[in-house]
Amino acid sequence: MFRSVPGFRFPLKTAEDIEDLERSARASATIRRQYIELLRKARRLVEKPSFAFLKLFSDASLLDYNYSGRCNFSGTQKKAMKDYKIFAECIVEAWGGESYSIEELRQYLCNAITLVNNRKRGARFRKNQRSTRGDKK
Repeated sequence: MFRSVPGFRFPLKTAEDIEDLERSARASATIRRQYIELLRKARRLVEKPSFAFLKLFSDASLLDYNYSGRCNFSGTQKKAMKDYKIFAECIVEAWGGESYSIEELRQYLCNAITLVNNRKRGARFRKNQRSTRGDKK
């Protein structure tokens, strides 16, 4: 969909892609600037920042992440988005000037992760329904 950051194809598909982008954005001001411009472009395409974010990251790439790093549902440890420049600082720089507070942007990230997890649960539910119906035949 987007190719504005050399070496990366968006939407990112895996957690390793996210880690690579984070390393690159930390190491290179040019990569960071290009990523921020990409965030701005994505934001212009949709109404809500949560949806813009999901245009750049696939569901599969985000499964191991949440904002705080703690999963309230399962108690498992996840990677804390708040510790990543690409999720915290770059998004504030790209979208903060649109009259969003840092707290609102944090909530939009949380909403995006909630959407990812809801889709995952829905897919699992549909799969279980299909297998249950198949057992009854």
